[in-house]
Amino acid sequence: MLICWLSWKHRNEKVFDNRQGSILEIAAKFNYHLEGLQQAGLLKQISAGGNNLNTDVWIKWTPPNNSIIKINVDGSRWDHSGGIACGGVFRDQHGRWMGGFAKKLGSGNSLLVELIKEGVINTHPLSPLILEIRSMLARHWQVKLSRTFREGNRLANAIANFAHSLSFDICILEHPPDFCKQVLVDDARGLCLSRRVAT
Repeated sequence: MLICWLSWKHRNEKVFDNRQGSILEIAAKFNYHLEGLQQAGLLKQISAGGNNLNTDVWIKWTPPNNSIIKINVDGSRWDHSGGIACGGVFRDQHGRWMGGFAKKLGSGNSLLVELIKEGVINTHPLSPLILEIRSMLARHWQVKLSRTFREGNRLANAIANFAHSLSFDICILEHPPDFCKQVLVDDARGLCLSRRVAT
């Protein structure tokens, strides 16, 4: 039912608003709504045999190995405004703050992440930023990209949400803002948070 509604909505936006969207946009919206329904407990995952496939796991921020700097980043999108922002933090193996950043990006959707991985057209408003990220990833240094749940990325998530309140200039955070200090302490001491995930 959800995919039918999203397809119909996509069709109407094309016909009535002359808005061109891709099938990837429908897929991303489907995943977004599906995850929201699951998190709200309104949708249960069941197997063919009827067994529940969810389990609770404990998640925490994981420090890097010695002499490696870990950069956690996150993006934020506010549904009510369509505003998007990002934030990140640099930490050492002890969880000590080494720096951070926050940036208001304008408006958009989660498909912008795909532009970083798949490529971007030069006329896209975020093209310079995306090309710079790809250039940084290509440098001669050890880079490992991985995904974590929000519970393991709370500090970057808080900074990304804070970035919505900024102007469009990048904000360099030499010291942890007050709203980050408790999360920084929690992460350094290894606080675990529970999350229900599909198995």
